[in-house]
Amino acid sequence: MKQNVFILFLLTVFIPVVLGQNSSASKLKVSDFEKMSFEFEVDKTSYVLFEPIFVTFKFTNKTDIGLTIYNPSFLSDSRVKVVYAGVAQNFDQLPRFGTPSVRIPAKVAPKWFSSKEEMFGSQYVINFFPQAGEYKLQFILKDWDGDNYLESNVVTLTIKEPVGPDRKAFDFISNNYYFFGQSSWILDGEKGQNLLEHFLKKHSDSVYAESVISSLGYVYFSRKEFDKAKIEFEKLRNSKHAVVSLDAIRMLVDTEQRILANQKVKM
Repeated sequence: MKQNVFILFLLTVFIPVVLGQNSSASKLKVSDFEKMSFEFEVDKTSYVLFEPIFVTFKFTNKTDIGLTIYNPSFLSDSRVKVVYAGVAQNFDQLPRFGTPSVRIPAKVAPKWFSSKEEMFGSQYVINFFPQAGEYKLQFILKDWDGDNYLESNVVTLTIKEPVGPDRKAFDFISNNYYFFGQSSWILDGEKGQNLLEHFLKKHSDSVYAESVISSLGYVYFSRKEFDKAKIEFEKLRNSKHAVVSLDAIRMLVDTEQRILANQKVKM
């Protein structure tokens, strides 16, 4: 009996100590994580309402020593802070467009640097910037337990009312606000496909076109209409935005493989 009491005493004393040591180690990693530099820049600072925004994220170890850090899953562990007229709003679980995103290594070499461009399509900026005006935009990386954050620089964006061809496209989006405000256009079935096709017939010269073309390509691909998907992704192969171009090329390779596989089955 005395032996059991002694063992229980040891467990009571030493388990909290061990757990405390592990907790301290985690906090040290978070501390190193906070020594990283996290910045972003946009392709321009003036957009029209609902126009897709292209953001380049930059991660840098500016120190002369290697760092052991908590490596977040970017962008899912990120938050965007939007300030309009002095009122802040936060958005979590950010989307990642197409190509694989930056994965910060657990051990970062001195002066390590990496960058990644991402696109926030119309279905997201509708929620970020719902009306014309001046906004302040900031991105925040969260640590594993949510207690610590790595904050980016702050960028001021001007959102304007669209004019000309963009105005007509904007009106179409506004009239179908529920659809275009969804996080995934692919899940809206045949109605969604028809809306995308109709949009591109009427508004392919608008600032919204690339985002819609990509969505339609994915719709065709998900429905195994690979020839149609190939046509859409071909339109984006030479996009000036690397994130769009790389994703289109990746999807073209996948689409052409599916087409070849279907041809072999028919032989």
